[in-house]
Amino acid sequence: MRIAMTLQHEWRIDSRVIREAEALVRVGHQVLVVCRSHAERGLVETQNGVLYQSLPRTPAVTPLRLVLLFLIHLRIYCLWLADRFKISWRIGFRETSRSLKSLVILGFLLVPATTVTILWILIRYIFPKSPGKKISNARQLVRKFGEDVARKLKIRERVAGYVEPLVHLNDYAASCTGSIVGWRADVVHIHDMVCLSGGYLAARKLGVPFIYDAHELETHTNYQLRRLTWLFIDRYQNALIRRAAKVVTVCESIAEWLSRKYGIDRPTVILNTPDLDVSENTGTCNETLRTYLGLADSEKLAVYVGAVTIDRGLEICVEALQYTPGIHLALVGSRYSVTEELLVRLADQFGVSERLHLVDPVPGNLVVPFVRSATFSLIPIQNVCLSYYYCMPNKLLESVVGGLPVAIARLKELKSFLEKFPVGIEMDETSPKSIALAMQKLSEEADQYRPTDDQVSAIIRYYGWESQRAKLVRLYDGLASSVLNEDAQTA
Repeated sequence: MRIAMTLQHEWRIDSRVIREAEALVRVGHQVLVVCRSHAERGLVETQNGVLYQSLPRTPAVTPLRLVLLFLIHLRIYCLWLADRFKISWRIGFRETSRSLKSLVILGFLLVPATTVTILWILIRYIFPKSPGKKISNARQLVRKFGEDVARKLKIRERVAGYVEPLVHLNDYAASCTGSIVGWRADVVHIHDMVCLSGGYLAARKLGVPFIYDAHELETHTNYQLRRLTWLFIDRYQNALIRRAAKVVTVCESIAEWLSRKYGIDRPTVILNTPDLDVSENTGTCNETLRTYLGLADSEKLAVYVGAVTIDRGLEICVEALQYTPGIHLALVGSRYSVTEELLVRLADQFGVSERLHLVDPVPGNLVVPFVRSATFSLIPIQNVCLSYYYCMPNKLLESVVGGLPVAIARLKELKSFLEKFPVGIEMDETSPKSIALAMQKLSEEADQYRPTDDQVSAIIRYYGWESQRAKLVRLYDGLASSVLNEDAQTA
């Protein structure tokens, strides 16, 4: 089959998409990944049999593009309305019932009339001309009126609030749908919520099924979005998830939530795990984290693996260092400048600068051999949203397979993991003293919680990428069979 995958950002930074695409190529499928790039021009390249098409991002939202985004939004929103009010109609406007057409046309006709009425009320009652202040000409009158309206009604903020959901949810559709349609895909595999409308429209135009791969619990993340955007995220997902041929997600908790919330079959869980079989890891690691930092084997070293950014509890860990003399903390991963500056400032404030180490990320296939020289691993992700509460991060599995005991936050999937494999301890991720106690305990009793060879083998067998890859291949085999059966019945 020809499979087109959607991706909102640069493909090189999304290991899940790369692994899934290469797994499908490995069993004979053709895969195109249509993604976004900050480059000025588009680029087409091939890696390990996967074709990647990077399209430049739209630099600005012009009035014409805003109309296009609104039309896409209208199509998806009408789907939600049809489901909400049990209207049986197809989304194409020409196929819409006559009464519904009339309502849509009437709505568009009422917009200018309503606008004129509101402006008249503003002029007549809210913004009367100030006594004693002369206005020399009509241009000044219009300018003053516009300034008063913008100031009192916060026009700029309100406009941004209406534009944000259109751009956030439909910019990918406006830019990338044509590439998917032009490639004549047999299946569209949609990664992430912001690609959902584009992938759906491309699949519909081609008359092919689509798969929705939810990397997070999209309606409950920590993204800084406006209230209206959150509303439409829920409605888009509500309308489109039921129309997917298959739904895939990253953990059991999110699968259960999606099934219950939208009344769909339980999604297939394909964990976002790396290749954990270190014996087959072809990468070579010339040095370990400990040698990189120049620490002796006797030094206690805690490691955090992952992005150095907000809501990961890193500032609390830095504060905890003041209660754990002699323990070093290394943060291995990409760093956001604002978070990095905060951590450096806090380390200086608490007098622990010499024990905080910021380390650049290493390639994914080198993470396990690089960090395994640490004493233990910290996973202090904050419970700031339901998506984080349900998360099952790579850093947990990479740490344990590397032979490190772990101190985990009180999150559902992490706690379930420790119930199956008691290779660490739980801590209150919001309390510096609780984190400090966990660090102290693991530094003194690391061997008691260190994963055994049998435990590591079981973890690799259950959670490793090979078992996840097999589930993905089975899903596509089943989809291919159902498509062939439908074609046979149609013929």
